[in-house]
Amino acid sequence: MKQYILLPVVSAISLVLTACGGSSSEQSSNSSNQTTDNSVTVPVQTQTISLQAYSYQCRMESPYQADVVFHDKDGGSLGSAKTDSQGIYSNTVPAGTMHISVLGDVIDYDLEEYTLIISELDIQGRKNLGKFYFENYVEDCGCEAYELDKFELGNIGNDYSLQTSYGTTLTDTIEVCPADTKVYFKAVAHNGLDVKAAVLDIPKDSFTVKLKESDFSHQGVEVLPDNSQHHSYSSTRGYIPAEHQYQYAFSTGAYGYDPLYIFPSVTEHNFYVRSL
Repeated sequence: MKQYILLPVVSAISLVLTACGGSSSEQSSNSSNQTTDNSVTVPVQTQTISLQAYSYQCRMESPYQADVVFHDKDGGSLGSAKTDSQGIYSNTVPAGTMHISVLGDVIDYDLEEYTLIISELDIQGRKNLGKFYFENYVEDCGCEAYELDKFELGNIGNDYSLQTSYGTTLTDTIEVCPADTKVYFKAVAHNGLDVKAAVLDIPKDSFTVKLKESDFSHQGVEVLPDNSQHHSYSSTRGYIPAEHQYQYAFSTGAYGYDPLYIFPSVTEHNFYVRSL
């Protein structure tokens, strides 16, 4: 079954820690019993959450053992835990937990090393807090340049703008990294009314990727941005679980009417993201 998920990105709020991030959630609560002075049994609500932590390097994600800190409503610490060897934390939280923070070491694009704190606010009543990513940047991922053969593009070459799946205009080469198993392209009609996608296997016996008109067989499906209230950014993207990669990103700014697209025949998991 194809999955289309609306993921609003909640605007960050500052408590004691810098807050950022956001994900979909589900309602969850369990109850235990507490006896009062008058021997009346009163149910006490307990909450179970689950989350996943990943290290991200060279376009690949891998499970990461991160620290999870539980906060009360004022940001004070109520305790901590760690994700397991699969990067998963799935357990109850201390009573009074209102927010959580996930901490991990990162290396950014400037090769600066530091501990990143990602805080998720107002988690009461929520179950699935989603994925948390920690970048482990390296300058050399072992990527190589492949030549693009575009001689058989036909009408696609004349009437469409050729791009990578992230929207960068295609040149005569494309970068292929060791983690890549396929290469993804999109063609956007010059009139903006049509978008097609192509997915090709990486050649094993040459460093040339041959693009043909018939390769663009995946039709884009338009997703209309929600302009019912002010927002600064909207985007769509698809996720490919087997490759642990997002592909086919489209975006539009505040009050923008640029069309957003998904490709259901390529990506089973498709997301619409809007910042408020």
